[in-house]
Amino acid sequence: MRIADLVTLARGLGVCFLAGFALQAWAGGLARNGVLAMVIMGSLCLTLDGVDGRVARARGEATAFGARFDVETDAAMLIVLSVAVAALGIAGWWVLAIGGMRYSYVALSLVVPALRIPLPYRYSGKVIAVIQAVALLTALAFGLTHGAHWVPTAFLLAALALLCWSFARSVVWQLRQS
Repeated sequence: MRIADLVTLARGLGVCFLAGFALQAWAGGLARNGVLAMVIMGSLCLTLDGVDGRVARARGEATAFGARFDVETDAAMLIVLSVAVAALGIAGWWVLAIGGMRYSYVALSLVVPALRIPLPYRYSGKVIAVIQAVALLTALAFGLTHGAHWVPTAFLLAALALLCWSFARSVVWQLRQS
């Protein structure tokens, strides 16, 4: 197995721990220490997200599998963090749109063949994906100290708007290509 894939696998394991905390939050039993652990684990996973691609390129190990593994791990982390933010009452359940956007896009691509056209590389897409994770982790950290508040909601709405713009841009490009 390639080292970059091992980094992504470690991140995936971290996402599994985050999922356990999110499920505990949903069940109504996540203490402040659990939220703090989520923020720390999520931050470590986000940091590793910046490492795996660099390692793959530096070692000449970049593969289509590694890229897909990375994207799916990112998507899993976003849905898990979205569930935690909503379950803890930091923002409403609308925040699931952040984590569910990728899955909705994939489901729609099953019905709309044009959405299966490979997209060109866009650095903005990576930046916007990172913004989603940062916004969700910031909301968790803010909720840890302030509870429900308008500040994390504003950040999350801005992040969601950027995400909608990014997906809409991709969909329009794909539809024009078909």
